[in-house]
Amino acid sequence: MKFYIGSGMKNCELVNNYAKLLTDNGWEQTYDWVKNVSDDVCLKDMIEYATLESQGIVDSDIVII
Repeated sequence: MKFYIGSGMKNCELVNNYAKLLTDNGWEQTYDWVKNVSDDVCLKDMIEYATLESQGIVDSDIVII
């Protein structure tokens, strides 16, 4: 089963923990937005990340918020 986890950036550690739990049990994460969390992000990057996140949601069987 494919999943996407959406949350606020302050919950990165929690998102990583749940993603690991699911992937360890055979699930597939459609997009890992946590890897892009940074203080050094420009508008072009944000647009790209939003596009990737949207596709991650479309490609998932379940969305966890």
